[in-house]
Amino acid sequence: MMPHEAAIAHSHAERPPKGSGEFSPMKTETFKTALVVTVLILLYSVASSADNSNKEFARTEERMREEKRQDEQRAKDYANKVKVARFDSVWRAPRTNDIDVVQAHESVSKAHKNIALLTYECETKAETEAVAGFISKAKDLGADGVLLIRIELPTIEHVNIVSPDARRVFRANAIVYQRKE
Repeated sequence: MMPHEAAIAHSHAERPPKGSGEFSPMKTETFKTALVVTVLILLYSVASSADNSNKEFARTEERMREEKRQDEQRAKDYANKVKVARFDSVWRAPRTNDIDVVQAHESVSKAHKNIALLTYECETKAETEAVAGFISKAKDLGADGVLLIRIELPTIEHVNIVSPDARRVFRANAIVYQRKE
C-alpha cells in the first residue's frame, strides 16, 4: 500500500459508513448549536408574546381607569341635580369607596336605616344618569348603599302617547346599615 493510499484508508476508517446513523463531531456540534439557537428563539418569542400581553393588559387597565375617572366625574355632575330629603340630622363622613346598590326588585340583605330620599327628574331614557347621581350623592351623605325605588310608568289608559323623551322622577333611598353595638 502506498502512503497516500494508507492515508485515504485511514481517513475512511475514521468515518462511519453512510447510513449508520452516527454523526461526526463537527455535525454534532453544529446540531447542538442549531438546537440552542432554536430554543433561544422560542424563548424569545414566548417572552416577547408575554411582554406584548402585559403591555396590552396595562393599556387596557389604564383605559379602564381613565373611563372610571370620567364616569365618577360625570356622576358628580349628575349628583348636583339630585334633590335630597334627609330623614335624620346625623352627619356622616363622605364615602370614598364603593357602596351597595340594591335594585327595586331586590331586598336589602342587612338590617338598615333609610337616611334620605333622593330624587332625580330627567327624561325616561336618562335612568343611568339618575342612578349615577344617586350613588355619588349617597356617598356624599356617608351612606352604605342606595336602594332604588320602583317607578311606575304611565300606561296607555292614562296617557295618549308615551314618548321616550317623557320626563320622569326617579327615586332612591340612601341607606346605612345598622351596626351592632
